[in-house]
Amino acid sequence: ARSRRVFGVETASGTRVAYKPRDVGPEVWFGELLERVDTATTTPSLLCPGVVRCDGYGWVEWIEPDDCSSRQGVEQFYERLGVLTALLYGVDFTDGHLENLIAAGEHPVVVDLETVGQPVLTAELTDSPVSEAIRDSVLSTGLIPTYFPDAPLQNSAGMNPDQAIHTNTQRATVQHPNTDAMELSFQTEVAVDGDNLPTLDGRVCPPGEFHQQLLDGFETGYRYLCSMRGTQSTDDWLTQLADTSVRVLVRSTRRYAAARLNIREASSLRTGVAMGREIERLAPPVVDDENWWRVFERERVALNRYDAPRFTVRGDGRRLRHDGEPVVELADATPRERVERRLDSLCESDLREQLDYLQLAFDTDSLSHPSPATRRR
Repeated sequence: ARSRRVFGVETASGTRVAYKPRDVGPEVWFGELLERVDTATTTPSLLCPGVVRCDGYGWVEWIEPDDCSSRQGVEQFYERLGVLTALLYGVDFTDGHLENLIAAGEHPVVVDLETVGQPVLTAELTDSPVSEAIRDSVLSTGLIPTYFPDAPLQNSAGMNPDQAIHTNTQRATVQHPNTDAMELSFQTEVAVDGDNLPTLDGRVCPPGEFHQQLLDGFETGYRYLCSMRGTQSTDDWLTQLADTSVRVLVRSTRRYAAARLNIREASSLRTGVAMGREIERLAPPVVDDENWWRVFERERVALNRYDAPRFTVRGDGRRLRHDGEPVVELADATPRERVERRLDSLCESDLREQLDYLQLAFDTDSLSHPSPATRRR
């Protein structure tokens, strides 16, 4: 918010860190969970980036993508990713797109954890049987590929082996620069690359080839979460979440990314009316609800600055805030309560259901109706 940006800093000694202009309490809190899992299970150790938490901002260890040195390393990557996916499902994390997942050799690392403990908003903008099913499953992490034909951004899931594609846009590009044939043209599709999957000998190793390791890791992580319930140490850990600031995704980051891309189109920049009309596309679902109009007004302010709207809530609160100012109380529960509810809901039948989602997503032999993206591969 307010045009603040994440950026990398390299010290004279060569150490690289990321500056984040927000509370990095969620990274500290989740890092403690990773350390607990490493101590209690026999799975390959999970990489936990170093974090320094300051007042309203923080520093996080910079994670560089790297290749795996062997097939065994790729298998361990997917076993770790299975554990990590279960843990993120257990803490109601929802922003696992391909730019937030880094393949650092044998280690999968999620580099932005600000959406843990994600509350459900009353009268959600996208409320439907489909969105409710996604919200209550491992699909809500954003790591698992899903396919919606009309979505403006395709293939953006953290485990998707393809480029993410922004559609229905116009990005200005210069053809044949610095020549007599130079001209301005417009792309209607824009690709977004990531370093989200492991590589071996220069080849990306997709999750479909290692789905069994992914499933095994997920079950290990899930059962560890079940073992945490009802202990004093878990209650102490949950209490730490109450002292953090959690980002609330009123709309998905993919939707905001598409809006920011569209308002930079040449057609939107010609007049203030054209730009305003593009921003107003976010308004129709909220016309009859005064609370949502308050939310939309904050979205409009942010987008007029070319920022992604960023709403937050305290770990022990329900009132949305934007730019540090209170907006409206829309959350169904505090982030701490959301995580407690998820942990309480874990059971054998839920484990089987989540494993089925993973199986259907990555074991193509089990798909009776593959998505268009799957059929192309």
